Amino acid sequence: MKNKFKLVLLVMVLMLVMVSCKKANPITLPNIDDSQVITVTKIEENKEGPTASITSKKDIVDTIKLIKEKAKPTRKKSNNDTPANTKDFRKMEIFYGKDEKMTLYLYQNKKYYIEKPYEGVWEIDKDTFNQLIGAM
Repeated sequence: MKNKFKLVLLVMVLMLVMVSCKKANPITLPNIDDSQVITVTKIEENKEGPTASITSKKDIVDTIKLIKEKAKPTRKKSNNDTPANTKDFRKMEIFYGKDEKMTLYLYQNKKYYIEKPYEGVWEIDKDTFNQLIGAM
């Protein structure tokens, strides 16, 4: 009876650990066909710097596909409007539909990340990060 209780307890603890340690879902982005413009703004010491715009439909499609393909879910949570623990980052805004906007943040904190406020944090590689921030 004791062994059965220990086994049940062990299974319950393992299930709890597995449920609480799940990774974020894959990143969700606007429909490619609805996306009209992507802007990338450099933020340093919490001050906005130069902004670059992507207006070519092909470049917009390529950018969204790149993010969807390369962004890997992490266990990190996004609990703020902007990334915590970094003052230098890029703000990417995807304008789509009728006056709608999605904001993503790209930053480096030992590794490279994309953060969608209050939804999650995804890891990307250095090459993808550099492609997304362009020549800024």
